[in-house]
Amino acid sequence: MVARGLLAELILSGAVSVRGGRVDILDSVTVEELAAPCGRAVLTILSRDLTVDDILAEIESPAHRVAWTALQRKRAARKSLFRGWKLTDPEFTFFWSRMLASAHQNRDTVDDRPAALWTILDQAGLHRDQLHSPGLQPRSACPDSLSGLLQRGDPPHR
Repeated sequence: MVARGLLAELILSGAVSVRGGRVDILDSVTVEELAAPCGRAVLTILSRDLTVDDILAEIESPAHRVAWTALQRKRAARKSLFRGWKLTDPEFTFFWSRMLASAHQNRDTVDDRPAALWTILDQAGLHRDQLHSPGLQPRSACPDSLSGLLQRGDPPHR
């Protein structure tokens, strides 16, 4: 799902286009900039003669790193010493927690961000009941950065 977001960003910026089920690179410099720090790897994958679905599968891992790096630049996440990334911005955490609650209760079909995030969380071993009971154990080992999304609390004060 994160790969879809990265590809959408590249299309919206005019760096790539999709024609006949294939991805065409229009501006390699922009691709590398938007996909930093994995720009070269993403550019190489996009250059291969693959269908869009195959490209999405190939760039999923680099797309996760790109997303976390973007959050780090905005000081919303930091690299943890032992377990990958960790969310640090309470406003960011509150926003996604509210979005998850909304998706859990009434399955919003207009905004697909909650569904995408639930897919990512499900792959990490979390389940929807944890939104209201963060003490429940995940089905598998879960990165601390993702379990932070499930912490409930009052909205941040302005």
